[in-house]
Amino acid sequence: MKKPFLPFSSSVLKIIACITMVIDHVGFLFFPDQEIWRIIGRLSFPLFAFLIAEGYHHTKDVKRYVKRLFLFALISQLPYMLLLHAGGMEIFELNVFFTLLTGLLALIGLSRLRFLYSFLLIIAACFVAQFFHFSYGAFGVITIFASYLFLNNRKLGIITLSLIPFVNNLFNTLQWTAIFSLPFVALYNGKKGFSFPRYFFYWFYPAHIVLLCAIWYFFI
Repeated sequence: MKKPFLPFSSSVLKIIACITMVIDHVGFLFFPDQEIWRIIGRLSFPLFAFLIAEGYHHTKDVKRYVKRLFLFALISQLPYMLLLHAGGMEIFELNVFFTLLTGLLALIGLSRLRFLYSFLLIIAACFVAQFFHFSYGAFGVITIFASYLFLNNRKLGIITLSLIPFVNNLFNTLQWTAIFSLPFVALYNGKKGFSFPRYFFYWFYPAHIVLLCAIWYFFI
């Protein structure tokens, strides 16, 4: 039986995630009354969550992976707070790298601990993400877990990833549109794709925020 053609490598998913993230942040800063920007932006995080799960699935040095995420979480926090301030949100929130890191740590525990302890670890990770105001909170961690589930069982993973946006929609009325990221995940072909400069996608997050904030503060 001929295998179906799956067009999206991890490199392509990263590009799509970055583009939709920029669209989301542009809408947040410059067009707050036009929801279409934020709707398109809802595609971004599920793709990044999937890429974290996929990265853990393939990494040869998980300790370095953890350190890298933590480093860029620290680097990105000040730009992220400037973004929130420019957008009129006077709140404290930790940037998405902290959410991705917490999800990764939960996956590490899931693969190394017994079921009960790994389950409790995931619950604790969700609590930490929610209580300490991580971007996307507990649902961000759950999305990473569901993405890892997809890599091991595509059908069950698709069902879980389909349900998460609608549950999260109870707390964020635009979050149901994250389901439109699912076709991109479902068409993932398991390949790395073309190469980018080392750490390009890590630096892209704080760099694009700094650029947008500079435009906002100096030209708007």
